[in-house]
Amino acid sequence: MNSRVSYHEYQRFDADVRYEVIDGVPFAMAAPSRSHQQMSGQLLSQLVQQLNGQPCEAYAAPFDVLIDSDSTQPDTIENSENIVQPDLFVLCDETKSFEKYCVGAPDFIIEILSPSTSLRDMNTKRKLYETYGVKEYWIVHPVDHWVMINILDGSGTFEQHEVQGLTGSTTIAAIKDLTISWDFLPNFV
Repeated sequence: MNSRVSYHEYQRFDADVRYEVIDGVPFAMAAPSRSHQQMSGQLLSQLVQQLNGQPCEAYAAPFDVLIDSDSTQPDTIENSENIVQPDLFVLCDETKSFEKYCVGAPDFIIEILSPSTSLRDMNTKRKLYETYGVKEYWIVHPVDHWVMINILDGSGTFEQHEVQGLTGSTTIAAIKDLTISWDFLPNFV
């Protein structure tokens, strides 16, 4: 593909292949591994349980996030050139949630590293999430058992670049009373 891809063109892609589009460039995504799916399922379960009764919702891939769009400006949706599918995300603004996609930045995102996407998750997507105002971004390494926590500061920059081991529990700063317990890891295959 020689030209930039927007959401308008993205909708015509083969539905059997997952893609993300970053700055108009499409990237085919490999199917996640069993361990990746297990970790995603464990984390999603905790998010859903803790968010019950709160105005926030948890989502898991594949679900499109048109991060550079604005729900109050419909023309930005078709022209979006940044369509990502975070492994997990939490959205607290219901005006951003639609049947087939989320418009604008989620409040919290988790990407679980895979060999085929690690560099994109740690560099390209980290910058993209920072640029569009994701309040908190976690990068989880499922094999080496660490999480890199990035929190958006008042100037719009990911200030905290902390790496923690996956032990005990970790509090999500962007959403009140939300914590991830890593107790499932000893049974994690």
